[in-house]
Formats: sequence, structure tokens, C-alpha cells
Amino acid sequence: MKKKFFKNQLGNVAVSFALASVGLIGVGGAAVDYASQISTKSHLQGVADAAVLVAANELKLSGSQSSQGSSVSSVADAYVKRNIDEKVGNPAVKVVVSVKAGTVDLNVSGDLKTSFFGLLGLSSKQRVTASARAQILGGLPLCVLALDTSIQQSLTATSNAKLTATGCSVHTNSKSARAIEAWGQAKLRTGLTCSAGGAVGGVSNYIPVAVQDCPQIPDPLASRFPVGSGPQMTTLFSGLSAVSLNSCTYTNLSFSSGNHILTPGRYCGGLKLTGNAEAKFRPGVYIMDAGKFEVTGNAEAEGEHVVFYFTGNNAFFGFHDQAEVEFSAPADSEMAGILFLENPDRNRSYVHEITSSKTKSLVGAIYLPKSELRISVNGSGNQGGQVAQESAFTVILARKITLNSRSNLVLNTDFAATDVPVPESIKRLSGQIVMSK
Repeated sequence: MKKKFFKNQLGNVAVSFALASVGLIGVGGAAVDYASQISTKSHLQGVADAAVLVAANELKLSGSQSSQGSSVSSVADAYVKRNIDEKVGNPAVKVVVSVKAGTVDLNVSGDLKTSFFGLLGLSSKQRVTASARAQILGGLPLCVLALDTSIQQSLTATSNAKLTATGCSVHTNSKSARAIEAWGQAKLRTGLTCSAGGAVGGVSNYIPVAVQDCPQIPDPLASRFPVGSGPQMTTLFSGLSAVSLNSCTYTNLSFSSGNHILTPGRYCGGLKLTGNAEAKFRPGVYIMDAGKFEVTGNAEAEGEHVVFYFTGNNAFFGFHDQAEVEFSAPADSEMAGILFLENPDRNRSYVHEITSSKTKSLVGAIYLPKSELRISVNGSGNQGGQVAQESAFTVILARKITLNSRSNLVLNTDFAATDVPVPESIKRLSGQIVMSK
């Protein structure tokens, strides 16, 4: 009787162990299948990334040909079929081309046969997908790039404000659904307006209609002026200035009248021109250290081949009232094409502001990666309060850009009219293909 009992017990244990083994094998095997699924998805993503770049290049080369959509799709499909792993069954490629935006969206999918998912009640055939997007920045040069990648209103136009940039492209890197906002009678009249997130406002606020979900554009000047380079900036400036930039050249300098010739140097506490003061800036670097560069009243400020560098607390510019401002960036040296630049190591944001409609010419690049450029000019007539309208070209790269009142920021692209070059890293963006997943 006891022997029979033990045999029965051993039999139950064997059955229980067998059942448990199936579960253990299923769980362990599922881990293997899951790892295979992750590996396959990574493979598909690599294929999708490469295929979308090939497709975008085909779109770029095909130009305005009517058959370019089918041509792009065929090239992408052929690339995927050639490069996809044979273990991926029933591969499918979907390509969506927007000629207007210069974008290619690509989705790749395929079946992965698993060995153990079935033991856990899951399908033994898993559909794996990957997607990628590429955009051609086109023949249009870049003239505005709002750099922040997440904030709302990275580019805003309110009331009757205008942005007139018909010969160039305007981009925002923010993924926010409200990355660009245009309200009231505001108008963004550009060659292309492209948001990495959304664009809010009516159809009449955008000419042409803003393109949404564009790829982000890496900051083209970040490698030239990287974070951590603040202490070494004076080395870059050395070839442009005949004076030492390591000590204060002037402290709390201010003029309210008279004619003045200003020389490059470190302006500790900033520089203020007000009243009827007139100042001509000799070529070189002007470091505004812990103070504002302010031109107000009926003052006049002009200079060719100059750079203004803002560092320290409360260092920013403000052009107000009826002040006349005309500046151009250097034509050569390490700072060629750079007009306004802030310390890349700043730990807070400032507002650089223009409210004077006599800010006629700002030739070069305005680079404010940590700060906001705000333009609030009151003007009359259809043209409004124009800013930078006499510039051969102006490129703006800032964390945030705001246009208020009746401002009309005019961004020209007459590059042949000046000896000031567009910074090379910005120029290269024209026709460049950028990608986002």
C-alpha cells in the first residue's frame, strides 16, 4: 500500500514538473523572442533611416518632374528590398512625399516568426515596424531658426506684426503643438515656414501655409561656439582687435550728445547712447560685459565689420524710440558673418529688444542661443514698422523670436550686395537633407 502511494506521489510530481517546465520554457523562450524582436526592430530602423535618405536624395535630384513621387517610392522600395534581413517576412514599404515641404515619410514593416510566444498564448508571427522622415532644406537659404526644442511660442507674431522673408526659409525646432503662433492680422510671409511641432493661427496668417512636423535642424553654429567655450572667446576675437580684451577698456560708458568714434574693446557695464548722440564704431569686437548695449532717443549708431559679444549678467541689446542703427558683421576672420553673439555658457535667458523703426540695417547673423529676440515696433501703412529692411541679408538664430505691435521684420537675401559672408555652416544648410524619426 505504501509503495503504491509513493508511486502515485512520484507520478504527480513528474506531471507537475512537466507542466512547470513548459511554463518555464515558455517564459525563457519568450525572452529570447523578445530580444529577437528588439534586434529586428533595430535592423528595420537602420534600413528605414538609410532608405529615407536615399529617397530624399532622389526627390532632390528629380526636381519638378511630374513623376517624382513614384520615382521616390520606387527607389525607397528597391533599397529596402535589397537590404532587409531575409528572416523578415512579407516586407512592406509605404512612402509619402510632400513636394511642397520637401519631405519624405517612410514606413517599413515585416513579419518576424517567433519560436516561443505561442506557448504563452501570443501570436507566433509578430509584425515589426519602423519609420523615418527626411526633409530637403531646398534651394531656399535659411534666415530664421528658433532653437528651443520644446517651448510653446518659439516663434510668435501678434496683432499686426509681420515677418517678410519671401526669399528664404523659417524654421522652429520646438516639438510643441503651439511652436509657432500667429494671431489677429499678423502675417508670416516667407519662402517656407516649417515647424518641428505645430503651427497655430488662421490660414490668412501664413503665406504660404505653414508646414508642420518638420525635422529639427541641428544648431549650425553650436560647434563653432560650443558650450564651455566662453572663457576662450577672447582668443577668437584676438585677430579683430588691436586692444587687450582681458581687462575693461571702458566702464559704464554713456553719451547723450556729440559725435564719437568708438573703438573695439571690453565695455564693462555696457554702453548707452541716448539723446542726440552719434557714434561710429570702428571695425572689431565690442564685448558688452555685465551691462546693456542701449541706443535710445534720437541717437545714431553705425559701424561696418563689427561684432557685439554679450557676456555676464544683464548683457543684452536694446534699440528704442527713434534711434538709428546700422551695423554689418566682419567680412573675414574667425568671426566672419557674425554680428551679434552671446556667451554660450550663459545660465539664464535675456530679452534682446528692438522697438525703433529706424533699425534699418543689420547685416550678418544674430546668434542668441539662450535668449529671446523681441521686436515691437509701431509703424503705419501697409509696410508697418520695418526693421532690417535695408540689410543685404540677415540671419536670426535665437532660442525664441517674438514679433509684436505693427512690426515688420524684413529679411532679405541679396548676398551679392555685401562683402559680408553668410557663415559657412549656415550656408551649407541650403539643399541639405536632414532627418528625424
